[in-house]
Amino acid sequence: MPAHAPLTMTEAAKLQVQLGTSGVKRMGAQVPEEFLLELRGPQGRAKYREMTLNDATIKRGLRAIKWQLLKTEWRVEGGERTEARDRSGELGFANKRSAAWWAMRELLDPAADSVIALPPDDLLTGDLTAPHWRVMSGGHIQVEGKDEIRKRLGRSTDDGDAVVMAFWRKPAEAEVWGFLA
Repeated sequence: MPAHAPLTMTEAAKLQVQLGTSGVKRMGAQVPEEFLLELRGPQGRAKYREMTLNDATIKRGLRAIKWQLLKTEWRVEGGERTEARDRSGELGFANKRSAAWWAMRELLDPAADSVIALPPDDLLTGDLTAPHWRVMSGGHIQVEGKDEIRKRLGRSTDDGDAVVMAFWRKPAEAEVWGFLA
């Protein structure tokens, strides 16, 4: 048998058991950074509270993180230029607003295996599906502006905008935890 013969499925499965896996699990379009499930959600907040009450060093460390997060600016200037690309890497965006709306579109794509669950809200669904878009020269996506949408619908898409901004992560620009590096 040659030294580099392909493995059978059985041999590959045995090798997997022997070597293990990387431990990286994908959830939607993001790799979760917190690997301890007990530090997520409401039970996580309770656990952090308990740790701050029981250990002064942890309390000071978490307080330092909190103050850094409070000083972080969380606004997005929708008209600013961005180097963000779509999931395929082929298309760019006319501005940050277009990139944010397109990122939400990709997160909600059923093919993305996303874990995002939005409430059954007709207004929100309407807001998120309202904007039109086009591909401009140079392969840049332009999502319809807020003023144009407001004119067309007779109302603003504020609920949709809030959800889009809540999920928007500015690629390579957002270093929220950068102060720890």
